[in-house]
Amino acid sequence: MTHKTGIVPEQRPPSVGRDLLVWFLFPVGFTISPLFFNYFLMVFWNRQPAIADILGNGELYLIAIPLTATALGQMFLGLARSDAQVGTRMVAAFTGLLVIGVSVLFYGALQSYRYLEPHLKTLEAVHININQDLLFKSSWTAFAVSIVVGVYATITSTWANRPRAGEAKGGNATND
Repeated sequence: MTHKTGIVPEQRPPSVGRDLLVWFLFPVGFTISPLFFNYFLMVFWNRQPAIADILGNGELYLIAIPLTATALGQMFLGLARSDAQVGTRMVAAFTGLLVIGVSVLFYGALQSYRYLEPHLKTLEAVHININQDLLFKSSWTAFAVSIVVGVYATITSTWANRPRAGEAKGGNATND
C-alpha cells in the first residue's frame, strides 16, 4: 500500500511471540471455553468440582482434534511456502495425525461403550472395565501433544513468512 507521499510503509516482520499469543487466545481459548463455563456453573451451584468431574469423560479428546487439525493446516501451508525443516514438520504432522486418530477412536469407543453398557449387561455379555484414570491421563496426553504440535506449527509458519536476506522490504517508492 502506498501513501499519498509515495512512500511504502515498512511492514513489520512476523513475530513468533505475537503469533503464539494469538494462537493461545483464539483456537486454544475458544476450544476450552466450554470447560471453564462448566466449571463456573458447578461453582455457582455450590459444587466443589474436581478436575475429573469436568474432564473425566474424554472431553479433552474433543478439544485435541480441532487444535491439532488447525496446527496441521498451518504446517501444510508452511510446507508449501518453505522447504526449510520439511523432515521435522513431517514428523510433527504425523504426530498430529496420530493424535487425531487416537482421539477419534478413544472418544468414539468410550461413548459407544457408555451407550451400549446397559444393553450388554442385560445380555450377560463380558463386562469391559474402562479405567477412568487411564482415560483421564490419555486425554490429557492427547491435549498436551496437540498443544506442542500447535506451538511448533505456529513457530514454523511464522518463520516461513519472515523476509529472507536479499528480499525487498519496502521503503521509498523512488530511489533517492
